[in-house]
Amino acid sequence: MISRFKALSRALLIIAGFVALIFAAGCVFDGEADVDVAWSALKKGDLNQSIRFASRAINFGGLSGEKLGSAYECRAAANRDKNELDRALADLDRLVALRPDYAGGYLARGEVLFRAKSHDRALADMDQGLKLVDPSGNAKAVSLARRYVIRGNIRLVKKDADGAMADYEHALSLDPASFDARMGRSLVLETRGQKREALAEMELVCQAASKNFSLPLSRQSVYLRRVVALRMANGFDPSKPAPVIPAEAPPLPAAPKAESAESPEAPATTDADIQMDGVSEKNPDKPLLGN
Repeated sequence: MISRFKALSRALLIIAGFVALIFAAGCVFDGEADVDVAWSALKKGDLNQSIRFASRAINFGGLSGEKLGSAYECRAAANRDKNELDRALADLDRLVALRPDYAGGYLARGEVLFRAKSHDRALADMDQGLKLVDPSGNAKAVSLARRYVIRGNIRLVKKDADGAMADYEHALSLDPASFDARMGRSLVLETRGQKREALAEMELVCQAASKNFSLPLSRQSVYLRRVVALRMANGFDPSKPAPVIPAEAPPLPAAPKAESAESPEAPATTDADIQMDGVSEKNPDKPLLGN
């Protein structure tokens, strides 16, 4: 009986060791396939599913380098959208350590740090990320517009109105239909006492947003609250569009060129009444794995 028990124990130990070796070798799960599933779930808004598959890829997928970084970035994005900022930052710290020359890690971490109200660190990360992806400041990628908007938002919170305006202007040079860049300009103009010009910017935004049927209601409400406040500040009826748009101003397209992918909206922040548009997790210097 004892010998039989010993034999069974030995067999179980051998099986356990064999299973451990398989897990260590990453042979049980296809890590790259799991990362693809994680990104797909993130785009569909299934955050728990995204985290589950990204975690499996990280722990049991046998990934390394860029592939492992993609899994960290995906899981960070899902946790960011769940407002689990500490968990998102932990993964983004791992991503930056793993790929210190990858602009996307710094840009994603900068956004999360801004949401966490760590403005100095957020600005440092955005500066570094934009330096890596756009060292000359002459890149024409439309996807960069939102990156400059986010840095402008950080600068505005830090009372650097001129720096913020420069970023918003640059974002508009990349994507003239960027609603959030226009709203940022409106905020700067208001701080400068140019309330009528600030209102004109928001009237343009609301005019275009009302024709964009794919824009989430939460985003529309952000723009509406802003324009109503400015109409009242300028002495206009808050329920009607104010006649402040210059005759020569062309209407904005109903949809910005660079639509948000993973997170179409961001949680409200009390910082200068700024609400950031979500930033696509797509790698700004080359496509991400699984995305």
